[in-house]
Amino acid sequence: MTVERRSTDLGWGAARSGLTVVEVLVALVVLTVGVIALASTAALVVRQIGTSARLATAAYLAQSRLERLAGALSCGALAPGSASSAGFAEEWTVGAGTSVVPVTVTVRIPPGPRSVTIASSVLCR
Repeated sequence: MTVERRSTDLGWGAARSGLTVVEVLVALVVLTVGVIALASTAALVVRQIGTSARLATAAYLAQSRLERLAGALSCGALAPGSASSAGFAEEWTVGAGTSVVPVTVTVRIPPGPRSVTIASSVLCR
């Protein structure tokens, strides 16, 4: 007669099935931290895209104003001024000169204190 011996040792080498509560909680914490980091990064990216769009619009408005000033019929027609369009405030100054007139166009970007400034010289005809 033979006697079978059964092991009751469930140490590290024993086969386990399923996860413990601690492992599930650790996985949930890691997953939650990752999702929160992803959400905050997405919000930052959306804000930066909006800021970049406003900067591009301001640069376009400044360049457009400079081209309109450069297209003036004479240097005597150039005068400092200001305007507002699409929520952007434009200001331009015209310096003194006889054949070349310095012109500076500044466009303030809402809602903050940022602005785009383009300075150039206009050749008088």
